[in-house]
Amino acid sequence: MSRYVLVDRPNLQVVLGFDHMLRSFFGQVFKPADPRREGIAVAGWPTKSGLGTRRPPRLCAERDADLRLLMDWAREQQPSEVWDDPDASTHLARLRSAIRVEWEEGEDYPEMPVPEVLRRRLP
Repeated sequence: MSRYVLVDRPNLQVVLGFDHMLRSFFGQVFKPADPRREGIAVAGWPTKSGLGTRRPPRLCAERDADLRLLMDWAREQQPSEVWDDPDASTHLARLRSAIRVEWEEGEDYPEMPVPEVLRRRLP
């Protein structure tokens, strides 16, 4: 199972990934500032926990549809103006490409650094 950090703020972490065993894409939201919730997802895609599956995408069209839904969900986890920053939108596109390649080739992609715009605390 791969996990890529999309957003890594002091009060919010958003992770996207691909579960090789289930052949399923997923997204999870964590609240690192709350020690009682450490390691427990507070929201997710395709389920509230991010675990489980809609159905394994077998065709490229199903893969593309699932990735589109996952990327839409990921964008909703931050204010829309965050995605106006080229570093933020590029990072999201890179993560999308990485998990797409994993679906195709079955191997984890290297971790990618999170840009500053997705690490600093929002006002």
